[in-house]
This record gives sequence, C-alpha cells and structure tokens, in this order.
Amino acid sequence: ILSFDYDSVIVDEFESKTRLNARSPNALIIRNAMAEEALKLRMQELGFRFNNKAGSEELGWKLHPSKLDDAVKTLVNEDWFITAEGKTYRKPQVKQPVMKSGIDWFDLEAEVEFDGQTVPLPDILKAQAEGSNAVRLDDGTYGLLPLDWLQNFTVLTELGEKAGDALRFKLEQAALVETLLEEQKVEFDDTFRENARHFRDITPVPADPPPSFRATLRPYQREGLGWLLAMHERRLGACLADDMGLGKTIQIRLFSTGYLNRRNSRRISASASTQAPAVPAIHTPSTMTTSS
Repeated sequence: ILSFDYDSVIVDEFESKTRLNARSPNALIIRNAMAEEALKLRMQELGFRFNNKAGSEELGWKLHPSKLDDAVKTLVNEDWFITAEGKTYRKPQVKQPVMKSGIDWFDLEAEVEFDGQTVPLPDILKAQAEGSNAVRLDDGTYGLLPLDWLQNFTVLTELGEKAGDALRFKLEQAALVETLLEEQKVEFDDTFRENARHFRDITPVPADPPPSFRATLRPYQREGLGWLLAMHERRLGACLADDMGLGKTIQIRLFSTGYLNRRNSRRISASASTQAPAVPAIHTPSTMTTSS
C-alpha cells in the first residue's frame, strides 16, 4: 500500500481529491502530482511493479522477496516510512564515537539513534554478528543497522570485550586500536593519545650481554636484544624476523635465561620468557631484516 504524507495528513495513492484539509485551521493542502509520480518511478527503479489485473493476483505494488532487504534499506535511508512483513523500520543516525581512558583500560563508546531511540555500539555489533540487518527497538519497531559504518568497528569485537554500553580494551592495545580507527571520526582523550604514542613510538636501545657470556654479539644482535626488552617492558609480543643463521637463538636465550645489561644495568629475570604476551604482535625493525 502506497500513501503520501502531507504534513502529517496521510492520503492514499488512489484518493481522487487533489485538495486536502490541513491539520491547522483554515489551511488547505494541494497535492503535488509530479512529486507523487516521481516517488512511484523510484519504486519501479528498485524492482517494484504495479499489478492492475485482479484476475492474476492481488491488486497493488509487488516486489520479489529477494529484493526486499535492499529496497527497505534504500527507501528508509531516503526517509520513506516503511512497513514490511509486519515490521516498521527506522533510519539510523550515527553519533560520533568517543574513546575514554580508565585506570589500565580504555572504553570505546558509540551510539546509533533511531528517531530519538538510541542503541549502544555493542548491541548493534551483536545484532550484526547474528546476521540481522536491523535491531529491535523499545517501541517494537526496527532500526536498520548502518552496515557501512559498522565495517569500521567489526574487527574491534575480536580485540575488546563488552563493558556496559562500551567496548573495553587493554592499555597495551592502544596503538593497535588507534591504527584501526585512524580514518574514523573518533574523539580520543589525551590519556589515550599518550598511551598510544608510548606503544607506537618505540626506540629500542642496543643491549649488552653479561660478562659471563663468552662470545661477542654483532651490532644487529645487540639491537635485537634491545628490541625484545622494549617489547617485554610494554607487555607486547615480538618476533625476530632475520634470515636463518644470524643468531636469533642466542638473542632469545640471553633474553630468557641470562642477565642483560642496558644503559641502566637492569636485570631481566628468567621468568620473562614464560610470560604470555598480553597482545600477540609482530614487530620487525628494518635494520634486523637486512643484516648479515
């Protein structure tokens, strides 16, 4: 059934009247025949057809079921009021996401608004993960998921966890999350930016082996040890990606079982090698991949 809304006065497409009584007293509405015809043409572009032969099927607009989802999405986003298969759909309005820092975590908060009703990002992502193209709202209507926008956040569900109406991430994930969201309009607080820089802008200091080590490390091996130490201090995983035969085993053994001296002569205990990194990651300094 196709109807037209003239300032909250609803008129059926088959209504012959061209002048309508407005809700305001002493006001008259004149229907726009050209605009109504343009809307019908838009429906035809989306695959609708009008059946005017009562003998073959019910009179009215028809659409193949395979085209229904796309038609609903398109028309709702063009501000049509759509009811299909007993469900009334609402257009999504995305609010700017905000990143807020906690003690040793940070939360990504975002909401999608549907005509005054808001749904938090975790619930929107849950509906998408269940294969739905809409989320049920408090008034019984359905809000269309902003699928294009959600593509920017889907990968974050594998990194974070739901915490109330937000997605929560660990402190050491700051640089990775910032990279994944760098092209999105997200409001980051200063604490998050500072932590992201801490985990992103890493300058490893070449490390010397203890005096008991009866061999000489090459410069790139000292650099590798420094890299492992820098990663360990930030609770990040690391991978030495040199070619074979360049001494990766020595670097790992020194890191995991020996006493390593950096500029401040700090000690690294043997338990460091058995501690699972909080964030699996691969970091390969360019100087280590080409050394020989």
